[in-house]
Amino acid sequence: MFQVYKAMTVDIIIPVYNAEQTIHETLDSVYAQTFKDFRIIAVDNGSKDGSYDIIRHRCHDAIRWHEAKGPAWARNAGLHFSTAEFFLPLDADDMIEPTFLEKTLDRMTKQTGIVSTGMIRFGLCRDYIRAKKRTFEEQMKSNEIPITSLVRREAYDRTEGYQECVPGWEDWELWISILEDGWDHKIVDEPLFIYRCHSTGMNAQANDHKGELRQKMIQMHSGFQG
Repeated sequence: MFQVYKAMTVDIIIPVYNAEQTIHETLDSVYAQTFKDFRIIAVDNGSKDGSYDIIRHRCHDAIRWHEAKGPAWARNAGLHFSTAEFFLPLDADDMIEPTFLEKTLDRMTKQTGIVSTGMIRFGLCRDYIRAKKRTFEEQMKSNEIPITSLVRREAYDRTEGYQECVPGWEDWELWISILEDGWDHKIVDEPLFIYRCHSTGMNAQANDHKGELRQKMIQMHSGFQG
């Protein structure tokens, strides 16, 4: 059941769907943070395995929904209960290094809407992608901001939130909307985000519908070139 806590500096929003094999690693990486003023809000999105029992015992708040409605919906649902000045979207099979929150918060300024870091990918692909500072114009051409980036809540509130109509690209659309509104993007050029590559994720599914998604993005953002 959702409980009332004092406002933390960061709320970590974790959508969960059949993640019992990976969620412990994800949560371990959060609890290992050097910055401790955070709360974990996990949204179980119709899981058929034991995911909800895990998050119910390990997270500050666990929200259960019996119908699978996708990660965009789950992130927005978690943010409905968020009271923090900043939030971090984190998928239930990814991880963050212990200094992620400390170092991204240190880069935040009054005009900053997003702080991202370098990314290590593992699983089906293995590489390191350095952090890239992005402008609105650059982000309209390609998405170079990782899904797990620290976000100022005020910047999110001035958008339409994560858009369910562009599944797999909802983070890209949000970054465009935040930058279009005049917020800055800053980076920590260190490999602090650990992303699991697999063949069944939303990014893989998005690649199968790239043409359709591109048309929707053009409708939402005139001049979109991605």
